[in-house]
Amino acid sequence: GVAEVRGHIKDAFFRPYLPGSSLKGAIRTALLARAVAEGGGRFAARLPGGDRPPQAKFAAQRLTEAVFSPGAPRGRTPNHDLLRALHVGDALFEVGALRLADVRWMNLTVNGWGWRDMATRQNKPAWREASGVVAEALPPGASASFALRVDRFLTQDSGARHALGWSEADPVLAALASFDALRDLLNAHARRRLQAELAFFQAHRVPGAAQACQRLLGELAGDSEAAYLRVGWGNGWAGMTGDWMDAATAARMRELFRLGRASVSQFPKTRRLVVSGSEPCLPLGWVRLHSPEASRVLAAERRRAREEADAAEGRRRAEESRAAAEAAAAQAAEAALTDEDRALRDLRLRLERATGADLQPGGPLASALNLALQNAGSWTTGSRRQLANLAEAVWNRVGWGKGEKKAEKQARLESLRRG
Repeated sequence: GVAEVRGHIKDAFFRPYLPGSSLKGAIRTALLARAVAEGGGRFAARLPGGDRPPQAKFAAQRLTEAVFSPGAPRGRTPNHDLLRALHVGDALFEVGALRLADVRWMNLTVNGWGWRDMATRQNKPAWREASGVVAEALPPGASASFALRVDRFLTQDSGARHALGWSEADPVLAALASFDALRDLLNAHARRRLQAELAFFQAHRVPGAAQACQRLLGELAGDSEAAYLRVGWGNGWAGMTGDWMDAATAARMRELFRLGRASVSQFPKTRRLVVSGSEPCLPLGWVRLHSPEASRVLAAERRRAREEADAAEGRRRAEESRAAAEAAAAQAAEAALTDEDRALRDLRLRLERATGADLQPGGPLASALNLALQNAGSWTTGSRRQLANLAEAVWNRVGWGKGEKKAEKQARLESLRRG
């Protein structure tokens, strides 16, 4: 069953889009994860601790300030944030690009795992017994253009960097130096995420979802051009908040802020999966970002494919129109036929089909001829003469008979031809 339908965000013209803020937020998380991983113990003091941790929404504030605003005077952090140099626009898709996705919740419990029924909030042993959410989603292959730009004045001008307190050697600025550098960072982060998800699904014996993660890892390994990123509603807690943490840090934050259920060892304990084929198995939210050069090539390929598809559709419609016109013409011609026209056509077709056959007197051909001869008294002169020619051809094939019978047939032909 379905508990609700969740809509995708759209603009005023009903075009679905991915907000630039979501894309930028996912990039920011990947940058933060690398900074923490490579910083060793340098950022440990910036993480919450002690008996009186800050409010949850401010838990990572000091850490993010240290990573993204290392030279900011107190109270002026946003103006000195390194990512003010990164401008990410909305990715607008075509109207009609969305599809409906049947989303189900895999949920860990004290005794193992099951499927969460979104109507009752209870666990069910089988996913078909648990209601889910039908969500509007962008399907595989959906594409859009968007702007991803770095303000080179802020990142390269020494005076601007000095005013903002930015270091030329800052690893965040280094990652923004080129699309290739950003792609390598994002793909390393995506690989770590997918490997963690693969291990999760393998540990809990969910083979379909494990295969989907393995397939994405294979695509990532074989793609040297695109950057892989996970965004949007399907991310859950990890994508929105905790994706930069290692296991030890996540465990500490969970204890400090009482995250999840104490009775379940893993956090987060749910996964949203799209039903495909016979089971929920597809993760949500994965996108690929291409460089401007690759995007132009892909756009040209998509345009060519669209033109070819339009041309094929045009040919199909033209063929349908031609067939419809022929059918209409045939229907009109049929309606215009008189009874004698139909009788002559039927007799002619029967004679054509009988060509090469070993015909005997009687049968459908002879029956059609006898019926036409009976009705020919009211026919026009032209139709009677056509019937005479056909009758002669039929008798030449099945035989004229002898004596009076042959003479009767010959007289009948003369009568028909006189009109």
